[in-house]
Amino acid sequence: MPLGALVTTLFRTVIGIRTFGTFTPTLLALSFVYADWTTGLLTFGVVLAIGLCSRALLDRLKLLVVPRLSVMLTLVVLCIVLMVSVLDYFNLTPSVQAVILPMVILTMTIERFYLTSEEDSPAFALQLLGTTMLIGACCYGVLRWKAVGRLVFTFPEIHLFTIAGLVLLGRYSGYRLTELWRFRDFK
Repeated sequence: MPLGALVTTLFRTVIGIRTFGTFTPTLLALSFVYADWTTGLLTFGVVLAIGLCSRALLDRLKLLVVPRLSVMLTLVVLCIVLMVSVLDYFNLTPSVQAVILPMVILTMTIERFYLTSEEDSPAFALQLLGTTMLIGACCYGVLRWKAVGRLVFTFPEIHLFTIAGLVLLGRYSGYRLTELWRFRDFK
């Protein structure tokens, strides 16, 4: 988990890529480590689509934030249970536990996607979702790296270097790579 946070911090701070939430890419990647990647993506896509439709319908009820998020969480859980049942019935997943995604993260991603679509634009919300998934894929690569896993398991104190890297990134005040591209015409 700390290494995924380091990867996410590197992308956000140095490169300048925005995501839905600070730890969403890492948590999604962590859930895919124990799942089949394609099955996890399929479940994520279906739950996200159903969640966004449900969120649009809930918007008409003018609910307060906490009850609305609680309804969304319940719908996400029901969608995941349905997807797990269908995938298990058709033997499309190695085990039933393989597609248990972090339900709270999915709920918050749906909420953020919907609000970003409303406040900015659906295109920008899709861009953020894409960059979240891209950084999640990079985190996934680091988290699936067996040599790194053995090293961290054998020497957990190695996370002191992770903390040092995060502190260095936290003190970074230079240009983000995306800013160099964005302001390229001002040379």
